[in-house]
Order: sequence, then C-alpha cells, then structure tokens
Amino acid sequence: MPRPAVPARRAKILSVARMLFSAHQYAHTTMADIAAAADMGVGSLYVYFPTKEAIAATLVERYFAELHEAIIPPLRDLVGAKAIAEALTAGINSAELNIDVVVLLRVIPPRYVLPERTRLLEAIEQAVDRQIHEGHFSPFDPRFITEWINAQVEWVIIRCLIERAAEIKDYLRQLTDVVIRAIVQPSDATDA
Repeated sequence: MPRPAVPARRAKILSVARMLFSAHQYAHTTMADIAAAADMGVGSLYVYFPTKEAIAATLVERYFAELHEAIIPPLRDLVGAKAIAEALTAGINSAELNIDVVVLLRVIPPRYVLPERTRLLEAIEQAVDRQIHEGHFSPFDPRFITEWINAQVEWVIIRCLIERAAEIKDYLRQLTDVVIRAIVQPSDATDA
C-alpha cells in the first residue's frame, strides 16, 4: 500500500523536476531521473504525479497563476498608460524569473498550455474591456487588443530571454511605448 502524499515531498518533486527539465531538457528527463533527484523510488513518485507531463502541467499552472497575479492587478486597479506600463513590466519580469518554465511551455504538448493560457488571456481581456468602457483605452475589440499585446510580449520574450538577441530593458521600453501609443486614449497616455 503506497504512503499518503506529503505536501513537502510534492514541492520537492516539482523543484527537482524543474531543475532537471532546465538542465537536461524536458525530452531527456525521465520519471526515474526525477525520482532519483527527489530521493525517492519511482513507485513513490507515481503517488504524486502519474506522468512527467503531469509534473510539467503543474509547473505551467503555477507559472500562469503567477502571471495572473502579476498582470491583472495593474490592469484592474490602474488606468491608461500606467496600467499598460505596470502590467507589461510585471509580465516580463515574471517571464525573466521563470525562463525555464517559459522554455518548457515551448516543448510540452499544447493541451497542457492552452487551458492556462486561455484563462489568463480571458482575465486580461476582461480588464482591457473595462479600460475601454471607462474611456482609458481606444474603442477596439478587447480580444484583438489582448491577443495583439500577448503576441508582442511573446516575441520580446523569445527575442530577449530565449534567443538572447537583445536587451530586455530596451525592448520593454519600446514595447510599452508602442502599446501605449496604439491603444491608450491621449488623455491617459501621459500617466506612465
């Protein structure tokens, strides 16, 4: 009979799996590797996670939850240019701190990424819609604005954090300026 799951062991599994995925790549990391690094047997590992994909999905869920907590409050609580500047900075900072999970997002099956991404984009879209209805953002389709900004952020993350082809602070400043000029109403554009 397997032992009951212990939260501290689950946290250790996630920590060592994240380290192994980063150091040896997701595709080259096995459940046996994770179990050994967590100082447990493979059978015990299955008490916590049925598959390597389930471990990766949990890491993805945590990252998107962190993004939600970083991005949504400024978009909800601030207005106009200030909301954009704070949300973009928070999102990029979170990606920079979690670059290993960002890389993982690119290699795990999309079924583990899409639900979390969708939930985050829906929350952003609601905040954008409120900004539009309150007159702080130009009256565009909130879904279009959300997807457009997300595409720009993803490009900056890939270019600066994954490919290391440019400095993130320079691109963040340019991205913030472009987004503010594109969607923020002129009366709210000078607040950043």
